[in-house]
Amino acid sequence: MIELYRLAGSILIKSKNQFYLLGNFKEPCNLNEYGFEQVDFDALQTPYLKLNIYDESKTIFFAILSLFYPIPNYEISKPS
Repeated sequence: MIELYRLAGSILIKSKNQFYLLGNFKEPCNLNEYGFEQVDFDALQTPYLKLNIYDESKTIFFAILSLFYPIPNYEISKPS
């Protein structure tokens, strides 16, 4: 299952306990506050970036957020 979040205007994707950043930040963001290693990247050069977790206890914020804003689980079927 894939979970989508917004983080400082960028899209944060969680898949199988891995986090990916999609797009540039729209405002300054300290990734350390959310348990990730701080990175600088340009989405025009690299469309997405796998984030490294340095403190998993801080990433629990995203799990709590999904409790209040559940994301529907859509099944994608192959065309016949």
